[in-house]
This record gives sequence, C-alpha cells and structure tokens, in this order.
Amino acid sequence: MKLPPGFVARLRPRFPEDGEEFAAFLASFDAPFVSGIRANSPRTTREGLRALLSAMGEPAPLADVPWCPDGLVLARDGAPGRHPLHDAGLFYLQEPSAMLPVEVLAPRPGERVLDLCAAPGGKSVQIASAMGGEGFLLANDLHEDRARALVRNLERCGATQAAVTVGSPDRLAARLPGYFDRILVDAPCSGEGMFRRDPGSAARWAQYADGSCRSAQDAILDAADELLRPGGRLVYSTCTFSPDEDEETVAAFLDRHPGYRPVPIAKTGGMDDAFDLGRGLSAAARIWPHRAPGDGHFCACLEKPGDDAGARGSTESATGTGKPTFAPLGPSERDAFRRFAEPVLAPEALDRVASWISGARHAALSGGHVHLLSSNPPDLSRLHVLKRGFHLGSFAEDRRGLRFSPSHSLALVLARADLQRVVDLPVEDGTALRYLKGETVSVAEPGGAMEAGGSAAAVVMGFPTGWLKPQGGGQFKNLYPPGWRRQ
Repeated sequence: MKLPPGFVARLRPRFPEDGEEFAAFLASFDAPFVSGIRANSPRTTREGLRALLSAMGEPAPLADVPWCPDGLVLARDGAPGRHPLHDAGLFYLQEPSAMLPVEVLAPRPGERVLDLCAAPGGKSVQIASAMGGEGFLLANDLHEDRARALVRNLERCGATQAAVTVGSPDRLAARLPGYFDRILVDAPCSGEGMFRRDPGSAARWAQYADGSCRSAQDAILDAADELLRPGGRLVYSTCTFSPDEDEETVAAFLDRHPGYRPVPIAKTGGMDDAFDLGRGLSAAARIWPHRAPGDGHFCACLEKPGDDAGARGSTESATGTGKPTFAPLGPSERDAFRRFAEPVLAPEALDRVASWISGARHAALSGGHVHLLSSNPPDLSRLHVLKRGFHLGSFAEDRRGLRFSPSHSLALVLARADLQRVVDLPVEDGTALRYLKGETVSVAEPGGAMEAGGSAAAVVMGFPTGWLKPQGGGQFKNLYPPGWRRQ
C-alpha cells in the first residue's frame, strides 16, 4: 500500500533507530485486515457464540480477542453478518482492537454512563451489555443519520436502559453538568488505523493534516470534563496512530484540567505502553497492527479528582423544569397489556414484564407508545432525542377496545423459555430469510395450526427474532418492521 509520506515521516522518530520494528509496522498495511465478532452477553457468551458459529456453518474463529472476554477473531472467509442470527442480536461484528475502550471504561450496573461520540453503536452496545440492564446509558452523536443507525443497533442487541441524543458535546454539558459516572470519548480522528481496511482513507489523509481533528478532540474532551462527576472515569480513544491526536491531546487535556490521574491499563495480548511524554502517559495503551490482532487503537483512562464515594453530580439542571412529555400507565393500559401477554408469555416472564409496567421500570406513555425509562431519568428536554428509553410497544383503540401491540424491541430481549406462543422459522429452506425480508410466512406446525389472531414470536434457531400474527392454516402475517427488512 502506498502510505502518505507525511504519515510515515511523523511516526518514524517514535520507533527504535534500527528501523526493524518500524519496517514491520509499515509491512502490516499490506497484510489483510482483521475482523472480529463479539458475543452480546445478555443473550450468549463467547463459548456460546463459538458453538453458534459452528451451527451457522461458519469457519472456526482464529483466536480469542485477548482484551475482551466476549470477543473472537474471525476467519476471513466467513460471513456471519448475513445469517439471520445477526438480526436476532446474538452478536456484534466489531474490529478486535475497537473492543478495548469499553473494557477499560469498565461500566457497572446501576451507573450513569455516557458514550459521547457513539455511532454506529458497537461500543454503546458493549456498554449496555456490561451494565446488565441496570442504570442509565446515554449514547450521543453529532450527526442524525449516524445516530439513527445507533438506535437500531441498540434495539437489535436488546439494550433496555439506553437513550439516544443528537447534539454537540457542549450542548449536553450545559444540560447535564457533572451527571455521569463514566464517559467514553471515542473521538473523531484521522483514522490511520483504517488504512488497510479502507485504502481510500490513506488517500484522504492529507485533509486531516491541518490539525482540525485535534481542535475537535480538545473541545470534546473539555465538554466531557463538564459532564463527568468528581471521581468519575473518562476514557479517550482513537483509531489513529498520530501522537498529536493521541498522547499529545491527552497531555494537553491534563494541562488544562489539573488533578486528573492517568489510570494504568493492563497490557495484554500484544498491547504496548503509549509513548512516554511524561505526566504518566505510559499508563495509556496502544494496539499496533504488527503486534496484536486488530487494525490499531489508542486508549487512555483518566480519573477525575474528587470523592468517588460521594454523591453523583448535580441533577438540578438534569431534572429541570421542562414540560413533562410522559404520563403513567393507567388501569386500561395495564389490562390491555395483559390481554396481549397472557397467551404469549410464559408465566414467569409475564410476571417479570408486568412488573416493568407497574412502576418498577418507570413505564410511561407518550403518544400512545409506552417506554421503559431508567430509574430517576434525567430531563432531556431541549435536547434532540431519538430514543428516550426502551420501547415496549404501543396502544390503539379498535372495535374491541384498547389493544396493545408489542414493539420489535420486546421480542429481542426475550428468551425462548419466556414464550409459549412461538413459530420456529427454519433457516435451511429460506423461511427465516423470507421473514427478514418481510414476506408472508407459511410454516407447517407440528402441534397443529395455531389459532388465528393475537401475536406469536418468530424464533430462529431457538432465539426470538420478531413477531408474527397467526392467520390460521399455517399462514402468518409478517410483522417484521419495514425499516429493518433485508433487501
């Protein structure tokens, strides 16, 4: 690959003088890029995913991702993203080195976490998995088209505690100062780690030589400081090799915000210390493509000064005085939900989901739609919100009264054992794929034709993937969302 001369000249002084390692680094850009896959831990484990890949007819993974307990390095001749289980949210396709920042962030259940530059959503999904459905995750992006892809990925992977906003970091900081326990800044950068995956990015590299990335990174980090509570954790990462956008950006942030402490990152699986510019920056980590599985990453973890055992940041502006947009569910809505759920959900699952709408998860109505909000949710008024919480479904009046229709998201947080009205869709004969394309489904039912009406879960290889409406005689109306359908 022809690399930009300025890129080569900038990095050469950072390597040993004998030039051998630098030559190995340059040669790595002519090697095939590395693909990865991460198990969506609410639904499966790494070992479970390994078995699923075999059942899907995929080649055996090449290795575990050493810094991510849910990650696998994929063989190049596989295509798991084409399999229907991808649509069921069992896994997320992600470049291996990109799995590191969330592991360093180490979010915990019950915390308030912000993914500040979140689209397309791989790291947000990873955060949500680590939080186990407890706490509050805000995933934000500056661009609405990218943020809509973020919403879809969070919903596909069953995130139940996430909201999504579109806006600048400084606008968020003005609304939610000191609110978050942990913040991830996976910053926009010159993308040098993408060169071998996207050779065109090498040709576009010169447009970033004016320092525009660095100025944006500085502004994002300053906003992150305002958003983070005292004692909180800030992780800064990029997929570039430029010291100016990596170590020097972090060093400048430490100069502007005295008291932050670099937290050492355990170096495993071929990771290396960051360049030592003083200020404890060797605690940060670099993944080099000639040393470790991945296309390259920089990651630094910083702890804000203050008492991490004390009260979390002020919520005065977070709760605000904005006009409420949600109303609690009333008896008629709860009755309508039970009419839907009793024939569809197994008794234990019915009790669990019914508890969500009885107040345990702050279920609330807006425009006929019911969302599950986090405990003590922040006021997101005056922000551009694409997703306020977990969408459970919607209510509408028909000739028989109030009716509840489940959301697609609800199917993707249920297990096969949670359901008693299911339709198994075979993969081998193309039925599952036809369902994902929105076509009418015809399935021979071993127990006899399902009674027409109501809802049934579409299940692929034992995993709920969406909803169907039985029509009788083995025919089912396809309820797969139009915007999600495969072409």
